[in-house]
Amino acid sequence: MTQETALEKFNALIDTMKPPKPVANKNPVIEILRANGKGELEYVKSDTARRRESVFTSENILDHIDKRLEEFLTRKKWYEDRGIPYKYAILFHGIPGTGKTTLAKYIAGKCERQLVTLSPTELSLTTPYLAGRIALMEDIDCDMSTMARSDDSPPTRSMGKAKDTKGNFHSASLGDLLNAIDGINSASDCIIIATTNHIDKIDPALKRKGRFDDVIEVKPLEHNEIVRMVKFFFEDDSLTGFMTKYPPMTGAVAQDIILQNYDDPTRVIKDLNNLGEKLLVPPAIRKTRKKTTKKDN
Repeated sequence: MTQETALEKFNALIDTMKPPKPVANKNPVIEILRANGKGELEYVKSDTARRRESVFTSENILDHIDKRLEEFLTRKKWYEDRGIPYKYAILFHGIPGTGKTTLAKYIAGKCERQLVTLSPTELSLTTPYLAGRIALMEDIDCDMSTMARSDDSPPTRSMGKAKDTKGNFHSASLGDLLNAIDGINSASDCIIIATTNHIDKIDPALKRKGRFDDVIEVKPLEHNEIVRMVKFFFEDDSLTGFMTKYPPMTGAVAQDIILQNYDDPTRVIKDLNNLGEKLLVPPAIRKTRKKTTKKDN
């Protein structure tokens, strides 16, 4: 056997050991990383990003995000020439189930950047690793450091400890978080996304003008968005039977109804209509009806 033949057989064997090529996916794939509490990042998984047509929220929000991303990604030199930190920070707020995390995945797919999930504690310790990535802090209202202060005390309240790359523990404060977002320690070439269900509970210092470049309320779906969601899931624009006008409902609620009846669009529309009729009844009357039903039983 010649050396060339042996090499060919060896390469063929290696090829059989390689994982199969992934099936083509019309959705882009994003890598999700997380901070490991030591000031380092570690791989978590690859996940499907969200195309615009699969994101169900106000078209105005999507238009605004697309415009802002285009400006940010194409104007690095403009930032540098003016000495402005090259970062884009967004705070999404709204009731649970409105799609705040979905928007983060949409942004990651559109920018083709890795998405790093971390806590406010870890942000200030991982800024050296965030260049060219997206940092996602979810439910920041649940972190002690970000809760509104009851007085005008300085933002030095501890928000826990995390390890640096040398294994040393460091305490982090609200001040460290503010500094990591737009201070001297802020990450360059980074998109920072924070989400909260209760914007009224987070410290005013996080909400002041200029801290986040955009503060966007993500509201429940309106009628057209609900109809579009159903037609998208069933890939059928000819579906009919919808209410004349659905009241606002979260995307999570609408999607749950769809997934429970994923092979029956007629049942989905019926259940959505029933829910819509209930939501149109004023809360006070709904309570009265419940009490009357209990008495009758």
